[in-house]
Amino acid sequence: MSSIRIGLLVVVGAAFGLSGCGENDTSCSVTDNGDGTATISCPDGTSTTVGDDDSCSIADNGDGTSTITCDDGTTVTVGGDDSCSIANNGDGTSTITCDDGTTVTVGGDDSCTISNNGNGTSTIVCDDGTVATVVNGAIEFEMTGAAETFTVPAGITELRVQAWGASGGDASAWTGGFGAYVDTIVIVTPAEMLSIVVGEQPTALTFLGDGCGASGGGGSFVVRGASTAIAVAGGGGGASDFTNGGSFSMNGGPASLTADGATSGALLGGTGGAGGQTKDHEGGGGGGLTGDGVSSSTANGGIDGSGGLSFTNGSTGGLRSATESCGSVGPGGFGGGGGGGNDLGGGGGGNSGGAGQDQTVAPAGGGGSVGLGTPAISLRTTHGHGRVELTPQ
Repeated sequence: MSSIRIGLLVVVGAAFGLSGCGENDTSCSVTDNGDGTATISCPDGTSTTVGDDDSCSIADNGDGTSTITCDDGTTVTVGGDDSCSIANNGDGTSTITCDDGTTVTVGGDDSCTISNNGNGTSTIVCDDGTVATVVNGAIEFEMTGAAETFTVPAGITELRVQAWGASGGDASAWTGGFGAYVDTIVIVTPAEMLSIVVGEQPTALTFLGDGCGASGGGGSFVVRGASTAIAVAGGGGGASDFTNGGSFSMNGGPASLTADGATSGALLGGTGGAGGQTKDHEGGGGGGLTGDGVSSSTANGGIDGSGGLSFTNGSTGGLRSATESCGSVGPGGFGGGGGGGNDLGGGGGGNSGGAGQDQTVAPAGGGGSVGLGTPAISLRTTHGHGRVELTPQ
């Protein structure tokens, strides 16, 4: 599981200098103390000692900025009018704290690099695979196919939480359903850890002479503790293409804007965190917060499209049917998307899973969506993977 220790992170354009060094004076020196630590000294008498296994150096860039480089690979560019200091935490990490409230903890087991993208954003890449983009003070989590965590920084008691669910998979000219968008502000506790899953849009399928049921999109989750949903944006249902535009062909259904998964004809979406339903020869149901989606059976007793797994069971998307010409490519999206059937689309993952497609009756259902506080919940207007943004208030 990925983890990242970040506060109100470095925003491009919010250049800063070291604490006490003055608005236009970034000429600080670094002295090796010979004991695994180094002392940063500024012309006004300010000094800070860093070290243990996280030694850092400062280089004057000659343009009003300086670059802090730590031996774990972390780099932060500072300068201008936003003063910062570095504190040794005594546990193999150091914390960079800026006078606008920005904090970045570096070192330890989770080494990260911060890159200035030159477009008003910065990207944090950690050695455990976590990727987060800082956009105007928001921490944006990308789709990585793995669960991630966020530790609430000291002094932060409110977060704006935004989550976008992934679209369902496409099948030739037929498109997967739109994911949901959830926006809410919640009370948080400093040092509490939140679990994050970013939904995945499944691989698009190309018609190859028979039926192709695309898989459901993954929901995006921000969860407190084991299973308390702070925000869940449902994923869209998968599309279907039967005999190149035949009777079963249709776009996937959109995510549900309520906590329950969307139905498809007689097949019910999940309720109360459960997965979505399906029946023989259909796509799998989408996974919910705590319940897996139902898998579809083939005529010989095998599995057609399998149900997506719940958030509490790992969030893996269901396998797509391998019985038709499209093969097993394009499993359900990470975030509980149901696997596509031999001809019919899988349900989307979400707070409760969407139903698999009920033949000609209705499209595959999208996953349910919720938010603590007073959330605004709507459908996305674009297709693609999901994402999550956390903005300290």
